[in-house]
Amino acid sequence: MKLYIILASFLVAQISSAQEADLITTEKVWSLEDCITYAIENNITVKDATLNKNISEVDYSKAKSARLPDLFGSASQGFSSGTTIDPITSDYVSDEIHNTNLGINSSMTLFKGNQLSNQI
Repeated sequence: MKLYIILASFLVAQISSAQEADLITTEKVWSLEDCITYAIENNITVKDATLNKNISEVDYSKAKSARLPDLFGSASQGFSSGTTIDPITSDYVSDEIHNTNLGINSSMTLFKGNQLSNQI
């Protein structure tokens, strides 16, 4: 059993050294232009500035759309059934009631202390 463990560890060591040798022979030589291109593409400050620009564009669009009116709509429908006693004839009467509700609501800010213009 110990012999198998020793052979397995020897094979793993041989495979890893062969892979390291392959990595050493395939390393890329970086030129100055490659280094500058890589630095620009992976610069955190540049990526942060790009994200801040995108956030600012979204905020600008949101501030402009705050001047537009809002429109909301709703709809609901209900059904109920039951039996009651008719007070005149004393008979059981089955009733079915259907109801439908529709609603539309709209709002618009006319003046908000000049905040809308300042946000834009």
